[in-house]
Amino acid sequence: MKTTILSLLIFFTMCGLAQNTKPHITKKIYTNKSNYTYGEIVVITIRAINTSSTQDTLIFGNLCEAYPYVDNNDYLMTFSLGCYPAISVRIILANDSIQWQYEYPHSSKPDKKLSVGQHSLFAYFQYGNANSDTIGILVKDGTNSIAKEPEQISFLLKQNYPNPFNPSTTISYSLAKQSFVSIVIYDLLGREIETIVKSEIGNGSHSVEWIPNNISSGVYYYRIITDNYSETKKLILAK
Repeated sequence: MKTTILSLLIFFTMCGLAQNTKPHITKKIYTNKSNYTYGEIVVITIRAINTSSTQDTLIFGNLCEAYPYVDNNDYLMTFSLGCYPAISVRIILANDSIQWQYEYPHSSKPDKKLSVGQHSLFAYFQYGNANSDTIGILVKDGTNSIAKEPEQISFLLKQNYPNPFNPSTTISYSLAKQSFVSIVIYDLLGREIETIVKSEIGNGSHSVEWIPNNISSGVYYYRIITDNYSETKKLILAK
């Protein structure tokens, strides 16, 4: 029994440390704006980028995966999702990226707001901060008469909903500017299953419904490619 527990501890540790030995995996952190009014929700995105020409896998020792800190002190996930003792695996295709997104304050604790002033957000992965990225944001006093900045639309591929799904699912995405957009479904071997979008589309938020035909249950990937942006996410068909 002791041997089994020790083996599991070693395995979990190696899972966490493995990602820090991948020099081609870089991390970036984004927010939907840089200036906020006190109490306003900050949308935080952490992106893992695979700069190599081969597919790679990130293995996390538990379900924390990626998470942000504020001012290198306040861990923004402890009050919401938490961490659970389970192996989590994320696949990043060659020259591609995956991302995690959080909101602060979280709906579970709406009073946990960022104070007025300058803050730094730090992007981390579980078990380390190698290649971590930082971004600064400014929180203004909500009692003043500063006009709210217009919403900044960025390139973004959202997680399909529902997921897992049957018989259909919706894929939503945002474009910072008009672009030629291609959205393709792939199987686990990287074979193209279906192209569901292939046209010139204007800036803003968009969505497309996918209803797979004559396709077996399992894990698939959907990838968006535009003039300035590409990203891949996983979806699960459960019949």
